[in-house]
Amino acid sequence: MTMMFRILIPLALMVITLQANAQPLYLASDKGPYLMYSDSKALVIGATQYQESAGWPSLPKVPGQVERVTKALQEQGFTVQSLTDPKSGELSVALKKFLVQRMDKNTRLLVYFAGHGWSDGNLAGYIVPTDAPNENDDAFISTLINMEEIVGWGRKSSAKHVLFVFDSCFSGSVFLVRKNQSPSTSALYLNDIDRPGRQYLTAGGYREQVPDIDDFSGAFIAGIGGMADYNGDKIVTANELGPFIRDQIIPRGNQTPQFGPDTNFEWKLGDTVFAPMGPQQIAYAADASGPRNSALRGLGEPRPEQANVFQNVEVLYYRKLEDKLRVTETLDAKKIPYVVTTAQLPDKFPVNTIACAPDVPVEALKEVTLALFDKGIPVRRIMTFRKPSEKPRRIEILSTTKDGAGKVALDSAPLTRDQIEKISSCPRILEN
Repeated sequence: MTMMFRILIPLALMVITLQANAQPLYLASDKGPYLMYSDSKALVIGATQYQESAGWPSLPKVPGQVERVTKALQEQGFTVQSLTDPKSGELSVALKKFLVQRMDKNTRLLVYFAGHGWSDGNLAGYIVPTDAPNENDDAFISTLINMEEIVGWGRKSSAKHVLFVFDSCFSGSVFLVRKNQSPSTSALYLNDIDRPGRQYLTAGGYREQVPDIDDFSGAFIAGIGGMADYNGDKIVTANELGPFIRDQIIPRGNQTPQFGPDTNFEWKLGDTVFAPMGPQQIAYAADASGPRNSALRGLGEPRPEQANVFQNVEVLYYRKLEDKLRVTETLDAKKIPYVVTTAQLPDKFPVNTIACAPDVPVEALKEVTLALFDKGIPVRRIMTFRKPSEKPRRIEILSTTKDGAGKVALDSAPLTRDQIEKISSCPRILEN
């Protein structure tokens, strides 16, 4: 199955406030001015005039969207480069050159792409240059830019923060997608967010077609302009921007924006910052610093119905095509906050295992496991992570194979309700 989408990609990579004279961005703190970014750069790409004879309609709204996004970024101090109607080679070179250029490590980058996107239906996403042939053409795939490749360039960047924003319906395997979570309204700690970070915002969910309208770009501009400031500190972070755009767009019924950090622990802790409203006053140092505490504070807030059980708990689901929508629909029905990504094992292996950190609350562990059990999704194993220090208070829903060989699905008998209800903590391993 193939899908064609219109994409608008604001990639807010590193958040710095740069004017034409490259002014750094300082934030007010309880210990004096804090240098957040030394430089801010944006790459704005607009793909409008496609080959309609190849089945790619032109996108008349893109130029206006690009113009408004460019102005909004310049007002926040970004130096903006632009690229119009790029062909395949131009698009690839421009993105790679922008992301891996030499820069100060304290730089924020932002890439915004407006154009068509495409998915092969197997969790792989692509952006489409203006010279792309028909999707039935033998040369079609070779002209596209794979999102995993773009994310790879982002990880190689020396910039501190990278935020990718896609106004499209595809989602690559590298993206995490937050569900049922609100941004934290607690104080912002600079030593939490001032770590390397790569974040992703898309206008639509997996396999969801997105209309060529201005809703998403308008919400993006309003959000970075201050409307997404949930905790009232006059600063907008990407962790606030993502939920804000969801709250603005989903009620309109046209699309379902998604947001999340990079899957790699090295890149998931930092948070892109916009400072649109002048002087700010935020906390400088958290009481307990370190990556583990930063990871917990960056989770956001569960919905009120699950606040007692899932506060500071991360539920991560490694999605498989074989699962169809059973797992996500189960978690949604229970209002369990969760994050979605994809796994390396082939999609023929459905999820069958719960992995957990030793410090995860047993009530949360039981609720996730029993929710799957009650929907007929067999859980054959519950086990502790090999490196729990990198996954504080996390529960993972994933697939494991027999003997860990990656060839035969785990075939032990499913755990019973009685076994699950008797769990008193995350077990080293529980399996029949």
